[in-house]
Formats: sequence, C-alpha cells, structure tokens
Amino acid sequence: MNVKTWQANWDNNQITVENGWSWSGDSLEKITINDEVMLENIYNMTDVAASRAMGSVFTFPYGDDMIKVTLGSAWHLFGNACRIEVNGKYIGGNKIVLFARKAAQLEEK
Repeated sequence: MNVKTWQANWDNNQITVENGWSWSGDSLEKITINDEVMLENIYNMTDVAASRAMGSVFTFPYGDDMIKVTLGSAWHLFGNACRIEVNGKYIGGNKIVLFARKAAQLEEK
C-alpha cells in the first residue's frame, strides 16, 4: 500500500495522519494523536461512494480542542493532500485540499 503521512504539533501534542491506497483498490485513513489511534478506516474503494473515495473531512474533540482533518486531492490533482486544523487554526499539512466532503463526526474518546 502507498501511504502518505503528515504530522503537526500543538500545545505539546502531536497529530499524525496517514492516507494510503493500493492498485487493488484498498484504502487507509488513520488519525493518531500522541500515539492514540483516534480513527482508522481500512476499506476497498469499490465498496464506497465515489465521493468518499475522493476525500473526507473528519472533526472531533480532543480534550478542550476541536480537531479537523481534511483529506482529498492536492491542488495539481496528482496526489493526496491533508489539512490539519485545531480550533479552526491551520497547524499543518497542505493549505489547499480539493474534493473533500464531510465523512464523520467522531465521538470524544
């Protein structure tokens, strides 16, 4: 599987986002904060709507913070992109992400 990883830090916390795909259609979305897995989706792209395969937006609380991870296409359309925000403020990844749509609202862990 081809996996791209983005990392960002805020207030002594580290968030890691992994997004991967394979030629057989398998896909991975994984969000980890301080080594705790917050989200892990592994699926085959043939089992989901085309809009989901193009991109996703995940929002969830982490302590007193609201996290937003946007996964989609890079501005040049030839790669993955990820934007990481905490409390509405950009903290890492790509500034521009295309074709993302809201996929999940995660519950507080």
